[in-house]
Amino acid sequence: MSSNNSNISEEKIAEYKEAFAIFDHDGNGSISVAELRHAMRSLGLQPTDSELRAIMAKVDDDGNGGIDFPEFVDLMRQVSHENPEQEMWDAFCKIDADKSGYIDRDELKQLMISLGQKMTEDQIDAMVEEVDTNGDGKISYSEFVSMMSGA
Repeated sequence: MSSNNSNISEEKIAEYKEAFAIFDHDGNGSISVAELRHAMRSLGLQPTDSELRAIMAKVDDDGNGGIDFPEFVDLMRQVSHENPEQEMWDAFCKIDADKSGYIDRDELKQLMISLGQKMTEDQIDAMVEEVDTNGDGKISYSEFVSMMSGA
């Protein structure tokens, strides 16, 4: 993969940094195979060891056994160009545990816990309020898409 990240917006880079920090549990600046496995499982994916090795081989340009931030940005760019609409819908459905068609605060809280983020009730409420443009107290698919695309 190349490291040409010049055409990515600063906002998108900030989002990637936030995601990278969540996945990099030990904070060493690199996502290990174990951290990648945990991140993928928290998103409802069940990668095999061979799939994880294949991902690492494809992404780990410098061969150090981990994914550093520039490699992570390249991975995110590649993934976001494959089938973003389907991936967005799949992610929404995975988070919408009760299949109500909305993400409520409890589902958002469960997601953050599964990603290893300890958040207060006030922080969860603030996240919902920021995304919930129609004020109904839950996140619709269109609100989710707006949030994920930085609109």
